[in-house]
Amino acid sequence: MPAAQTMLPRVNALATPPMIGEVDPDLFAPGTDLVEALAELEVVGGTDPEIFQEYLASIPAGMQESLRALVYHNLTQREGGPIGMTFAWAPAYDWELRIWEAAGTPDSRGGITVLLCSRYPRDPVPADGPAPAPN
Repeated sequence: MPAAQTMLPRVNALATPPMIGEVDPDLFAPGTDLVEALAELEVVGGTDPEIFQEYLASIPAGMQESLRALVYHNLTQREGGPIGMTFAWAPAYDWELRIWEAAGTPDSRGGITVLLCSRYPRDPVPADGPAPAPN
């Protein structure tokens, strides 16, 4: 998704130490909107920000809430402050959300990786219902 090539570096720049410690946790508090939080952080921009905002709004609600809760937990519940996060996108037929968390070690506090998979933002979604029978 071309929009991800301009947006995800902005998100990732804010999600790395020490920048993530500067993010206001209230933006991601329970009951807040993920799309609005990212707009507030000014990561939605570039040559066609509407595409990215449409894309973010099209993420299934449960996945949006999972992402919001993950960020909020990282910003508020970690001893010693939040750990770094890395966000990535990959093409897929259906929506997928994959989250990895590397445990801290004496050499590293660990980190969280989030992979969001989906169709390209303006790809048509197949019509509801069964697939046509083969001829």
